[in-house]
Amino acid sequence: MVGSTAFNEETITRGFGMIKGDIVNYTRLKESSDELKEFYSRLGYLDMDARPDMQVNEEEKMVDITINIVEGNRYIVNRINFAGNTKTRDKVLRREFLLEEAQEFNGTLMDISIRRLNQLGFFEPIEEDDYDVIKKPAQGEVDILVKVKERSQQSIGLTGVVSGISGGFVGINYQTNNFRGRGERIDVQLLAGTRTSNFTLGYTQPYFLDTPISLGVSVFSQRYRYDTYMAFYGLISPDQSVSLYTQKSTGFTVSGSYPLGRWTRGGLRYSLQNIKIDDIADIFEDFALNQLIGFTPGGSIEDAREGIIRSEITPTYVYNSKNSFFTATQGSQFMVELPISGGPLGGTFNLIRPFIEVQHFRPDMFLSGGRHTLAFRIRATHIIPYGNLPSGAPMSPPFFERIFSGGEFSLRGFNIRSVSPWAYTRAPALDAAGNPLIDPQTSLPRISENITLVGGDTSVVATAEYRIPLVGPLQASAFVDYGTSTVLRKNNLQIFGPNTAIDLLEDTNNVWRMSTGAEVQFLLPMINQPFRLIFAYNPLRLDTTVVFNGVEIPLREPSSNVKFTVGYNF
Repeated sequence: MVGSTAFNEETITRGFGMIKGDIVNYTRLKESSDELKEFYSRLGYLDMDARPDMQVNEEEKMVDITINIVEGNRYIVNRINFAGNTKTRDKVLRREFLLEEAQEFNGTLMDISIRRLNQLGFFEPIEEDDYDVIKKPAQGEVDILVKVKERSQQSIGLTGVVSGISGGFVGINYQTNNFRGRGERIDVQLLAGTRTSNFTLGYTQPYFLDTPISLGVSVFSQRYRYDTYMAFYGLISPDQSVSLYTQKSTGFTVSGSYPLGRWTRGGLRYSLQNIKIDDIADIFEDFALNQLIGFTPGGSIEDAREGIIRSEITPTYVYNSKNSFFTATQGSQFMVELPISGGPLGGTFNLIRPFIEVQHFRPDMFLSGGRHTLAFRIRATHIIPYGNLPSGAPMSPPFFERIFSGGEFSLRGFNIRSVSPWAYTRAPALDAAGNPLIDPQTSLPRISENITLVGGDTSVVATAEYRIPLVGPLQASAFVDYGTSTVLRKNNLQIFGPNTAIDLLEDTNNVWRMSTGAEVQFLLPMINQPFRLIFAYNPLRLDTTVVFNGVEIPLREPSSNVKFTVGYNF
């Protein structure tokens, strides 16, 4: 090797991956030359050339290879220009650019800067043909020109959709992710439907006072009707659902974050909300009210009906190298959250809920030459109660905080909130004032017994997808979902609220499910979300029989399912 001043001979030789005695590999020589040019570009050498000189010894069947390095000029960035951003201000793009004017050009920082621009979601994907590095050898400078095509920065729409998870709903929404071209985000949503309603007003400033600090605030009022499948033995069929209760949440959230590195951010979020449980099904009411009363001082049913307060602070850490906010084809995301409710923050209950999510995307080079995408995700969460109930008993998670999996955004072939352990439940029957009903024959409180899903304290769901773009906004994918919702802290079930007993059915605990199948997506331009049609088969599912009060009860989950919904999975 001759001619290199930027790297020593050992580094370059090792990069070519050939040692004395190897068979000459011309393909490897070409690939190594291209990789060496990439390394040199990191130091501003854009004219570098590597020329292998081969001296062949026919008698000994040997080749001596000398790598001649012509380093050329080292370039400084003169100007960075943007074209096509008619609404987005230049500074919004510049603050995502790691290259700066009057600094040495760096090819790696150039690639990272383009990816950061794509992560904004303001533009159509910026490809290699969309930016130019214009060399001026006489001055030793380069000008950079990035051409962008702006997406619609705001949408105002009336939506009416029937969704498997949300039921039928109609709503009006306004959203802009680039308000006044400053990169600020505003969300206004007003939605009403059979299962859910939602009013949300949110504002996010990604660069508060032109610093890297992101600040956001939102206020919300939400209602969601929780249904369950196969609940309450013999009352409904496995294909039907029953409405258990309606949860109404009103409150606000304040959040902030700060970059810790090129792809990482650390953040902190605080949320305060009032959670009210209404419209409780008769067959679920005694079980639910006995728990709610346990979280109120003095065990007042009036206080329980008024609502339970969640006061929660959440530290967050996110690593994100995806090349797009949605529909990524390359990169990874790693997210850790640690929500902490109650304790010194006040509120009605004390819980810690660690959450981890990993996503990874890569082009399929083997079957499609990079046109299709392999996507992977794994999510895990756990509930840890701490402190005591007002009665002095150890804290236990309320029923609406426990984990139920299943549905179009987790285990797709299973019904919504149907993946959970089962248990026998016993709770005193209550009158309208919250007092126990007395059995006239025994003069003891009457006991309400049932068998139902109780929710886990731990959940793991892993997903693999093979994504195939078809025509325009149409995409198909094959998927495998694998996961469970299980109870690890069984002692929490034994004190699951005052005067309430739960006996876990061990055969239904820690049962792993698998769902596999195909999905077709069509992007709805009005709401910029995909309509998803899902065809699923469940090779791993719960299929057992239990005995309750002398009656055999089959607990059988569906072997196949067809679902539809609106919204990205990940």
